[in-house]
Amino acid sequence: MMRYVAIGVLCGTLAWAQATNSTSPAAPSQPAAATNADKSSAPDAGIGPNEPVITVKGLCEGSHASPDSKDCVTVITRAQFEKLVADIQPNMSLPAQEHFANRYAETLILARAAHEMSLDQGLEFEEHMEIARISILSEAVSDALRERAQISDKEIEAYYQQHLDDYQEANLRRLFIPRIQQMDTKEKLTEEQQEARTRESESTMKAEAEKLRARAVAGENFGALQDEAFELAGIHAGHSNAELGATQRRELPPNQAFVMDLKPGEVSSIITDPSGYIIYRVDSKTTQPVGQVQNDIREALVGERVQQQLKSLIDAANPVLDERYFGPETPGPQNP
Repeated sequence: MMRYVAIGVLCGTLAWAQATNSTSPAAPSQPAAATNADKSSAPDAGIGPNEPVITVKGLCEGSHASPDSKDCVTVITRAQFEKLVADIQPNMSLPAQEHFANRYAETLILARAAHEMSLDQGLEFEEHMEIARISILSEAVSDALRERAQISDKEIEAYYQQHLDDYQEANLRRLFIPRIQQMDTKEKLTEEQQEARTRESESTMKAEAEKLRARAVAGENFGALQDEAFELAGIHAGHSNAELGATQRRELPPNQAFVMDLKPGEVSSIITDPSGYIIYRVDSKTTQPVGQVQNDIREALVGERVQQQLKSLIDAANPVLDERYFGPETPGPQNP
């Protein structure tokens, strides 16, 4: 969908649809933007699709119109504004919509001022418009390909089977053992003494990690083990909750994703992290059914198909950069 790259052009090209003359609805007595008190109910505030939600007095089309005329007014109806928001950024939050509405009204005013100053004429303006035009059209190609993509249930099922591991969920418990103990900052030590204490602290915490893992394998409570680890490290955090709950492979750091391959009840090896040591236990595992993730799969397949089609279009034209200008190490144009 067309995004912020097109906002300047949209503000200009859509202005004609919102400008009105003396037959236009009168400006509302209160600002159309929602106040803090009624933001949550703004979409259902009883405003009809043809009622104005933005009113700009003194802004009208035609050089014959006087900005001082009481009939010189531009309005944007609810339907027009919601269409504009849908084109720019679907699911825009209410605070963002209010901000956008203000910026859009300001842009209309400044665009009119630019027209009166003849800034919309000349070669430089035409060049800017041409860049904006091809940018919008390049995004329109992606939009059109996405809308035309047809993904069958068979393709969804095949993708699901090929990526079954991605849809596994495991209820995990995690134990974190800090790498070093908290030091007493009031005590003055030489550099050598500081280094020696750090080495001793690291050795102590590493040995503790090995002891705690053995106790975890024996079935001891992860929360209690976490409390002991923090206490030895000099961290006073109160009662610890070691439960991560339902977790998917993609939610784990790459070097920790292997824990998803463990069986329920198994405890992982000690994972070394820059800040300490990590131990997992798998409580249970489930796999999301295809019906629950089919929309995500469809989006993934549509994205793959669009990228393939865009690549085919670009590769068919075979763009080449002149090495005499760009240099031999410069890569060619990238796919959208």
